[in-house]
Amino acid sequence: MEYVDEKDISVSYIPAPGDKLFYCPYNRAHQVRECKASTHLHTCREQYNQNPQKPKDLIVKCRWQPNKHHIRKSQQAEHEKNCDSNQQQVFAQFNLVGNAMVKKTETEPDEWD
Repeated sequence: MEYVDEKDISVSYIPAPGDKLFYCPYNRAHQVRECKASTHLHTCREQYNQNPQKPKDLIVKCRWQPNKHHIRKSQQAEHEKNCDSNQQQVFAQFNLVGNAMVKKTETEPDEWD
């Protein structure tokens, strides 16, 4: 998602502190509150798919966050590789110990004399 810079906010209300706005990937004129992303993207995607004059660079859903991340097909591979919700990245931070996932530590193991 591309977030709206504070100086570029053009909505008719003042966002609450910490309330982030992002540009809708289907219509850049839409500035959407992050908490309303799923509902807005669903509605806009339906309208976009009904448009016979869609751009050639179609918009697809991220496989890690399909309700929140809608991106251009040309950017899909890069986005999914770096997505915060990428399960491969999340699991790479853990070791499997027995049946439990244990977070890897950055520290070196103690040296034994």
